[in-house]
Amino acid sequence: RNTLLQSPTSNIEAVIIEVCHMLQLNVTSSTISQYLKRHPETPSLSSVSDTLGQFNIESLGFHLENKMNLKNTKVPVIVQIRELNGDGRLFAIVLHWGKDYIRWWNPINRKIEIISQGDFLHIFTGYGLALHVEEAKDEKNYKTEHQKEILKIGFRFLILFLFPAACMSNSILSQNPHSNWKICFVLNLLYFLGT
Repeated sequence: RNTLLQSPTSNIEAVIIEVCHMLQLNVTSSTISQYLKRHPETPSLSSVSDTLGQFNIESLGFHLENKMNLKNTKVPVIVQIRELNGDGRLFAIVLHWGKDYIRWWNPINRKIEIISQGDFLHIFTGYGLALHVEEAKDEKNYKTEHQKEILKIGFRFLILFLFPAACMSNSILSQNPHSNWKICFVLNLLYFLGT
């Protein structure tokens, strides 16, 4: 599995990344994030559909009056659920409809779990997105984008490492009787401001 290096910040981003991950597609999270930021209807099922379309995943939005009809939909299917503690809406992924349970990707814990049909139907809004995944494909410029992500993350870690290292070496130098404490203070201040 090609894990996408950056952890997603929003539910909508996480759902798209999880679908691509389940299909073992090579996709970078930065590409998904950029596309969603440019989409005029983010966050919505329309933006999810359009973003997945970039990877040749066709989708069809639906609204079910009778929520039990979801079991007749081909999985995986993206569904909208109500948050238990509020009025918010989240997107989840239904992976399997069992006799009295559902295997799904829980958007709160961000992992695959089992939930009872009753509990699921209580939070399911009836809205969803049926997916046609047979012709899914990798990101067009995956290698280039993947390298950019690695460099960006590497640069962050480098900064996090260099700042404490510079401060420690500067502190050691300031212990030298021949060094000027004012210069060491200014250097530490410049390291901090530069970081």
